[in-house]
Amino acid sequence: MTFEELKKIYDKKKILFGRNAYKHIPEVLEEAKAQHKIDFKGKDHERSWRIFIGKNLARFIEYVIANKVKNIGLGIVSYNTLKCSEITTTNRKLGRVKRNLVIFYGKDYGAYMPDVDVIIFNPKDCEVVAVLSTKVTLRERNSLTDWEKRLAADECTEHIKVYFLSLYKNENQSKRAITKQCKTTTVNILEDNCIDTQLCSKVKKLDKLLLELQSILLAA
Repeated sequence: MTFEELKKIYDKKKILFGRNAYKHIPEVLEEAKAQHKIDFKGKDHERSWRIFIGKNLARFIEYVIANKVKNIGLGIVSYNTLKCSEITTTNRKLGRVKRNLVIFYGKDYGAYMPDVDVIIFNPKDCEVVAVLSTKVTLRERNSLTDWEKRLAADECTEHIKVYFLSLYKNENQSKRAITKQCKTTTVNILEDNCIDTQLCSKVKKLDKLLLELQSILLAA
């Protein structure tokens, strides 16, 4: 199983379900895991699968939502692309996006980009609208990160929405701990029934994320 094969499985869903294909991500991942198991040569398939999806989850989510984000008038770029891009005349726009995202840690430490996976911005003024951080499970995230605190504390970046994307269900205890601590919105990519109703204001589905981005753009 490769990332390109994962994309092909999702593309088949796009043919079948059109713009609602993203609602079938659970099926895509189930099929991908089954194929991964067929291809796997070893003793611990579950561990191998977790490593594979951990490496590719952010790229996959970017692939799924890229066209939808662009269709509502926003731009999207991965952290790796933005981090590695040089500020030249050919990508001046990305240079401005990078400057609008960096966090200043003081004169002794300089400025750094926050540890996110996907950046969504307004192409008209290069202002960062939202950042997405993806983890396979919520157990990987037990507390508010330093960069989230700094984004919220700086008037230049306090408007940036932070979305934490998680895959798996049955982690309501982790969700409860997170949502009590911060303004970050958790976006669960899988089943609706995994969402604790007590946390509905901060635990959303992927389609709600897209609607929120659209409303942010309209309000700008």
